[in-house]
Amino acid sequence: MSCAKSGEDFEVKEKFGKFSMDSIASCAFGVDPESFTNKDSNFVKNAARVFTTKPIDMLMILLALIPGFQTLNNYLKLSIFPAPETSFFVNIIKQTIENRKNTKERRNDMVDLMLERKIATTKKTKMRTTITKMNNLRRIPS
Repeated sequence: MSCAKSGEDFEVKEKFGKFSMDSIASCAFGVDPESFTNKDSNFVKNAARVFTTKPIDMLMILLALIPGFQTLNNYLKLSIFPAPETSFFVNIIKQTIENRKNTKERRNDMVDLMLERKIATTKKTKMRTTITKMNNLRRIPS
């Protein structure tokens, strides 16, 4: 039963947070994080961990501002974002892209924009290759 029907008090910040999570997940990743219906949602847990800062995270952000640290950071293969959670979101996007390619589903979200960009880039590359081949054929004396 909803809070409105029961007259029960509720935390507005929590509801708006869940609404924001659902909106971002749907628009960016094309998924339903089930933040209102599933208390143990993997999407919600991983998103919460990404945005939870620890002292070491703050240190990494401050160090990133130092000139030259980026080179050292790349060499040491350190990241500001936690690896398991980052992998979770990368896998979500990969799975969504693969699903969209197989089903031809369109949701007009960020994933569709990425796929459209990839297709456009691939077409441009093929067109440039074809033009280059045609130009090379013209140069060959007969």
